Amino acid sequence: MHQERKCVPTDSSLHGGLECGDLPKQTRNPKFSCCGLLVFNLICNKMAKFNGEVTFRVKFKDLRVPVGFGMTNSIIFHECATQIYVRSGWSKISKTLKDERFEVEISDKKIRW
Repeated sequence: MHQERKCVPTDSSLHGGLECGDLPKQTRNPKFSCCGLLVFNLICNKMAKFNGEVTFRVKFKDLRVPVGFGMTNSIIFHECATQIYVRSGWSKISKTLKDERFEVEISDKKIRW
């Protein structure tokens, strides 16, 4: 009989940011248990290595930023990067930080094996 395991997010990148409970003693196919495919790939060393670049386009409107002390661009860049990250499915920050004044899109991607 198939048994599910609970998986919780962690700070570790070893398991893709997930920590799972012990493997069930009897599992018909470990590929189909909770996190089983990830664990199966790690055990069998079938993780793919990718190279490339991804270009994001971030548009914003009515962003209030203090000026005059040399940090204006840094603040804008930080806010844009935060909005890219908060929209990620793997984001560890609260989704409440998603700001509707920002529009984020992937404008170009070149990803290869």
